[in-house]
Amino acid sequence: MARKKSKLTEKAYTYLLERIVDFEIRPGEIISDSSVAAILGTSREPVREAFMRLESEGLIYRGPNNYFCAELTIEDIKEICCLRSDFESLAVSLIKASGGLTEEQKKELSDIFIEIRKDSEDTSEHKDYRKRYHNDDLFHEKIVRFSKNSRLINMFSLMQLQISRARWLNLLSPRTKATLQEHQDIYDALMEDRYDDCMLLVRKHIENSEANFLRIINSPEYRLVNIGSTMLSKNL
Repeated sequence: MARKKSKLTEKAYTYLLERIVDFEIRPGEIISDSSVAAILGTSREPVREAFMRLESEGLIYRGPNNYFCAELTIEDIKEICCLRSDFESLAVSLIKASGGLTEEQKKELSDIFIEIRKDSEDTSEHKDYRKRYHNDDLFHEKIVRFSKNSRLINMFSLMQLQISRARWLNLLSPRTKATLQEHQDIYDALMEDRYDDCMLLVRKHIENSEANFLRIINSPEYRLVNIGSTMLSKNL
């Protein structure tokens, strides 16, 4: 019984997480446990357990009578990017201290970067943004994982949920060519064992990403509460 309950909770969690990260559930929107339970064909209990997990991850919050999807504020963006910059540059430092990347690890990064380049060069009308952002996430996740610091990896995994959600904002102001060049520079530095250069390049990349996020949020055209039904939904 406990195992079945766990599977239902995981199902509810995955369902909600995907829709929150992709802005199908909009920031500030009420999330009803009974509605989600009806959609998934479960009782409300596993949905409420999923709510608790999402709340601990900062993706939803509890109001007086309902749960709400957490909003993305200017402070959120600044905090996320600050931590991400520290985590990833620290990971590169730890890789350097351990003797650098192995040939196998470089091959893993190369395979991912090839996909990133393909995604960035895709000029078709219906681009697969989920795939593009997945490969972007994977590239940075691998760098952190190669640090072999379990606590850093765990903290980055939690932060990556926030990073993934924020990344969809780029659809409102794409910087595809610049991002590809920044990834290319980071990739080249890692392949050539230029770890000090790589630490600076990682920080610059995240600094540029933060500036773009803030430009979007501060733009007159930007209405965060409407993103899920307008700009983003057209590209999902």
